[in-house]
Amino acid sequence: MKEKVLITGASGRIAQKVGNLLSENGYEVVYLTTNKQFLSNTIFYWDVEKEYINPDALYNVQHIIHLAGLSIAKRWSKKNKKIMFDSRIKTCKLIFETCCKLNIKPKTFLSTSAMGYYGFNNTGEKIETDVSGTDWLAKLCVAWEKEADNFTLINTRVIKLRLAVVLDKKNEIIKKTFLSYQLGFGVVF
Repeated sequence: MKEKVLITGASGRIAQKVGNLLSENGYEVVYLTTNKQFLSNTIFYWDVEKEYINPDALYNVQHIIHLAGLSIAKRWSKKNKKIMFDSRIKTCKLIFETCCKLNIKPKTFLSTSAMGYYGFNNTGEKIETDVSGTDWLAKLCVAWEKEADNFTLINTRVIKLRLAVVLDKKNEIIKKTFLSYQLGFGVVF
């Protein structure tokens, strides 16, 4: 029997790439989306505000890869910061609470946060035990990782990846800065 993997953030580039790779390697892959237009037999609906996840998405799941979250390439307005926070922390909490309610104990919960964990002004090589930064993005990452740690309470292995900006020509941040690159004023990340 194939192991089942649930991936959040179905419309994101990383979710699509990881999902394809897992499918090619014999896993059953299902996704969660907030967009009802994309629903299928492998894409299930969830609504964080209504605290709802289609239970079929979690049925017999062995691994969860949590990639959901509003892009940090969006303007950092007060409203967007709240959405960025809620789309990471509230979603993680909802997944955990739903797993507990349905008595689902996945083998693995993989959560991504960001290199922003270390703060904007940090330089040099970093390791996972380094102290977090104090700026807004660092605080977001700390809260995100803390929420993921709840899965240890149900004996799930928790993996936390601190990813850098994904450089892909279809990535939103690259699309937004591409013109400046063409004009010779490219932004360095």
